[in-house]
Amino acid sequence: MMFLMLIYTILDQFSRGQEQHWWIGLNTYENDGRFRWSDSSLLNFISWAPGKPRLINKERKCVYMTASREDWGDQKCLTALPYICKRTNTTTVQPSLPSLPVPTPGSCVQGWHAFINKCFRINSQEKVTWLEAKRKCEVQGGILATISNHLEQAFITTLLPSVTVDIWIGLHDSKKEFLWIEPEAVKYVNWAPGEPSGYGTSIASDQPTNCVVMWHGLPSLFTGRWDDRNCLEEKHIFICQRSKDPTLNPSSTSFSPVPNSTLSYLNNTYRVLTKPLKWQEAVLLCQSLNGSLADVMEPYTQAFLTQTVSSLHTPLWIGLSSEEGRRNYVWFTDESISYTNWQDGEPQQIVGCAYMDIDGTWRTATCNTKLQGAICKLSTGPLSSHKWSYNGSCPKTVEDSSWLPFRNNCYAFHMEVMLGQKEAVKRCQKVGGMMLSILDEMENIFIWEHLQAYESQAKGAWLGMSFNSKGGTLVWHDSIAVNYSNWGQHDTGPSMISPNSCYWIQSSNGVWRLGSCSNVSMGVICKTARVEGSSISKSAFLENTKTIVVVILSSLALCALVAVAFYLYKRRWISERGTFESARYSRTNASPSESAEKNILVSDMEMNEQD
Repeated sequence: MMFLMLIYTILDQFSRGQEQHWWIGLNTYENDGRFRWSDSSLLNFISWAPGKPRLINKERKCVYMTASREDWGDQKCLTALPYICKRTNTTTVQPSLPSLPVPTPGSCVQGWHAFINKCFRINSQEKVTWLEAKRKCEVQGGILATISNHLEQAFITTLLPSVTVDIWIGLHDSKKEFLWIEPEAVKYVNWAPGEPSGYGTSIASDQPTNCVVMWHGLPSLFTGRWDDRNCLEEKHIFICQRSKDPTLNPSSTSFSPVPNSTLSYLNNTYRVLTKPLKWQEAVLLCQSLNGSLADVMEPYTQAFLTQTVSSLHTPLWIGLSSEEGRRNYVWFTDESISYTNWQDGEPQQIVGCAYMDIDGTWRTATCNTKLQGAICKLSTGPLSSHKWSYNGSCPKTVEDSSWLPFRNNCYAFHMEVMLGQKEAVKRCQKVGGMMLSILDEMENIFIWEHLQAYESQAKGAWLGMSFNSKGGTLVWHDSIAVNYSNWGQHDTGPSMISPNSCYWIQSSNGVWRLGSCSNVSMGVICKTARVEGSSISKSAFLENTKTIVVVILSSLALCALVAVAFYLYKRRWISERGTFESARYSRTNASPSESAEKNILVSDMEMNEQD
């Protein structure tokens, strides 16, 4: 405050008592509307003039200071005004994410949600003023919630789908500066667009006038953001916090997803891939799991995935990308973008792909960049086709071979059957495929991703590789040279180059190993190319062809029998009818031609009468 008063005094002297505006470093981004300082400082102090800031729109806004009135206003950034610069005498250190406290023993009582060392409870039964909420939390042995970092914010946001109104938290103002309800420094803020706006005039009294709610209304895109409201007049539900009870049995107090496991939230299932992947590779790998790269359509899912990415401490690809000729980013699933969480200054890549950073914000990179993983959103039904879909389809199930598509090939995993190498070859031939070949890193990652599910059943799976004595090299069973490999450290010596050697891929890490051909602790993976214009295997096709031929021949034979029977019946009927008519109508004294004409005439007349 002393620094600010000094600035006001100096500027007032420069302005010579006139109402002159001076630019300061507070501004909004286009299509964002959230105020932030240009040096990334926390916004926990405001001094708006009456009627300021104005309603937020898509235009970028910048903030000026009026020295004579000691207040702020907002204006279009292209307006020419004098400005104030600030320089520090120390080296600027880029702000980093705060380290999380070490969880303490204990847990939360029933009805409270545990997160690290805190327990949270949303009291949604009644709406009260901020001061009443403060007292009610104290009665429960806690305080109004204080939010120390983006992970606590994300955790609370994941609790909000069952809530439909705004929620009081423990932030309030004192002499225009926002403070937590307990003596705790404000280290994190999450203001909504245009906030804090200073609902009432903060005065030097024991009662705050501006207290903060967590948004949960319209527009829903800003769910979880903060807004300052009138402490004494408005009524809202509230969220309390208390420390864990050390006498209770410990429970999981932090979100710690297991890599390559599935996670569920709001009727959706996700799979986190933790392997070096380009964006397109992540797309294919998600598709092989009957899913797609994750889309983020609302703040709840954003909060859930923020916890996921932050807990793994590594950025992960999401399903957002831009292509040449298209200026905007689109979801891979073709869903329209209704919600965004870009980091300030993003998207920077005109043509690129998006990932979620460890703080939950979205950033862009070239699509060929290798990140340490991706987030897949799994589907319960068939996936819709995409422009990147490959032609052809996999064979239908033959015996117990269920084929899984990946790029131009199909794979059948028989990991429950332990076979030696020779038996494994026969097994694949029987179902119309060949034993597994791996031609590049992406294919190895795909196989490894699926092998991990069978780690408890089999050490690994046989590779369809053999030693070519003529060339002195390793080749796949379809005579393709082994140009890509992923050998373990102890499997690259001269002993591996032998006609009697066999090779396998390890389930736990995707590394290739040398082993005995008679080892029966290996599963089998068969591989075949996609079938153009057909979805049945050769053996199934031949079997179906035989069946079709038998059905056709049987049908023809039946038709022939019916035709013969009909012919014989018709012939007998005509013969009997002709004899009856001649006996009744023939006249011996008539000429043959006259008799024939009369017979025909009478017969036709009789037929007409019958009709």
